[in-house]
Amino acid sequence: MKSMRRVSRGRSFLGLMTYLLRRDAEHRQQPGVPIGGTVCGTTARDIARELRSAAQQRPDIIKPVWHQALRLPQGERLPPLTWCRIAEVFMEEMGFDTAQQPYAVVLHDDPQGQHIHIAASRVGMDGRIYLGQNENLRASRLVIELEKRFGLQRTPGPDAHVNQRRRPTRREQGMRQRTGKAVPREVLQDRIDAVLAVGPVAWDDFRDRLAADGISCLLNQSPSTGRVCGISFSYGGLPFKGSQLGKAYAIAGLQKRGLSLVSLPVREDTSPAPEAAAMPAPTAMAEQPTTRPKTLVEAILGHPPPESLQKPAPRPADTAAQTGPLPQEEPFLPANEGSPPESPPAVSDNMEAEEETACEWRPRFGPG
Repeated sequence: MKSMRRVSRGRSFLGLMTYLLRRDAEHRQQPGVPIGGTVCGTTARDIARELRSAAQQRPDIIKPVWHQALRLPQGERLPPLTWCRIAEVFMEEMGFDTAQQPYAVVLHDDPQGQHIHIAASRVGMDGRIYLGQNENLRASRLVIELEKRFGLQRTPGPDAHVNQRRRPTRREQGMRQRTGKAVPREVLQDRIDAVLAVGPVAWDDFRDRLAADGISCLLNQSPSTGRVCGISFSYGGLPFKGSQLGKAYAIAGLQKRGLSLVSLPVREDTSPAPEAAAMPAPTAMAEQPTTRPKTLVEAILGHPPPESLQKPAPRPADTAAQTGPLPQEEPFLPANEGSPPESPPAVSDNMEAEEETACEWRPRFGPG
């Protein structure tokens, strides 16, 4: 047996009882049947009137409606009297005063799993209010005791992953002491536990149940293969990775606890495969004409230089290979050996002519 959903609170008793007793898409085969509690009415309007009469003791309470559901595994069934006894013990252990705070039990005999809904007033006939703290975690642990007490089929409980929860930080603990409310980290952990406490759940159902609680969740998937590699949650504008809540709330831990991802579409890799650049064969590369300019002049002009600027081709005599032996060199003899030394050049007497000739010369880079 498991708690189907988290404990919910609301404002309208009539709206809740109408939902529990009508025939709709969820309860198509068998509508809800009131089987017990501390109320006497059998219709939605009569039961809502009795519950509202207690809530009128405290009109300042905005949400006096309290709702929880308990489900059996598929194939297990209980008579209505046993269900009524289970509901009575459950309400007392949760902290309700059943003698003062009225409640109603509605049975849904569905083929997917027989279950009951408990609708109660948080305000008692004496004006006392049921506050309740950590209700979801408390309810999940309480059903384990009910299974043992009533000899029901045992189902996996929350104790296996309690030690895998991340504890609140020191700052969060201080916030909890100041406000008296659970911090977002604990709220996420409790509500995820409540959803998975029912049993195996598909991803779409898991996401929709958390969305009803104001929690958004997102799977981190590979864009090419669609492989799920992580999960993240957001509550009250604060994002949390699954691993930040604890090992049991990472994607691997959630799958071990019953989260099914089979219905997720698998993304196919539609990106084009990288093709290797086509390299020409060595012979083809040799045949390709080169586009590199041969000379600097050709690179500047963009075309071959005119014939006047082209370097003349070397003469055949200069490039011909000499195949014969080199000729024997004659011994060097001074030019004046055996002859009288040359006399120095005569100095001209016309100095003016030499000065005019010397004035025609100008230095190459000097001023001029």
